[in-house]
Amino acid sequence: MAVNNKVLNCYYPGDKFPAISITGSECSLNCKHCGQHYLKNMTAANTPGKLKDFCLTLESNGVNGVLLSGGCDENGAVKFDEFVDVISDLKSETDLIINIHTGLVTDGTIMQQLANAGVDVASVDLVGDTETIRQIYGIERSVEDYENGLKLLIESGIPSIVPHICIGQHFGELKGEMKAVEIIEKLHKKYDNFPSKIVFIIFIPTRGTEMENEDAPSIIDISAVIKKTRSAFPETPIILGCMRPKRTELDREIEFAALNAGVNGVVLPSKRTIEFAREQGYEIKKYETCCAINR
Repeated sequence: MAVNNKVLNCYYPGDKFPAISITGSECSLNCKHCGQHYLKNMTAANTPGKLKDFCLTLESNGVNGVLLSGGCDENGAVKFDEFVDVISDLKSETDLIINIHTGLVTDGTIMQQLANAGVDVASVDLVGDTETIRQIYGIERSVEDYENGLKLLIESGIPSIVPHICIGQHFGELKGEMKAVEIIEKLHKKYDNFPSKIVFIIFIPTRGTEMENEDAPSIIDISAVIKKTRSAFPETPIILGCMRPKRTELDREIEFAALNAGVNGVVLPSKRTIEFAREQGYEIKKYETCCAINR
């Protein structure tokens, strides 16, 4: 997808593109930055039957699509094994767009089955530092495991693969973000259709987690990572995702900095950011979908 540098795509998923946890509130990990906190904000549908019933209700209410996510197993993967058939049913019986959040991919066969079931998009976390993986996620995995998992996902046949990089995940500091971008560069040279987009999220010091007292990354660091990515991928949509410090002056600074650094999409932008973009000559386009969807 070519980039129009004077268009700002604004995403408002809300009720039109809800997030669903296929594990409910269950997660085998207790990551320092999350502590299972974010699963509580998703609708639980932890059996195939519950997922189908809920999605059919959503479709009847005019919903555009769903993000299927959930807690991880002990290896850092979101387990979709039991949900392949129901996803296939939903894709044949509804017009819902389905985006899956995979976690660390450890089973290429399941990803191929999900591709055959009709999954539209896969959103995948990419971590570029082994120490971060082990200290923050608490799993004995490596950068190479994440790179190999990304390869499995690209080769699965799911039509759109969207890597997500969290800036400042290592206690608010840069540690591996640039390496993650380099991994995407390397795989882009091998796979022409990858990546569909690149999404940046920002570490949030979240109350009730082990990292609640850490600082969010600096504006300088955020800008540096996005600028490097835009330089490496001049024609790829780069998005500032929904996971970032919200409703604060810092959020507005992040949005301005990200726009100046080269993003062409923002999830739930502030009115000030939209006004700023218009003043800079941007055309504003709005979508009621998840930011990973090709718009």
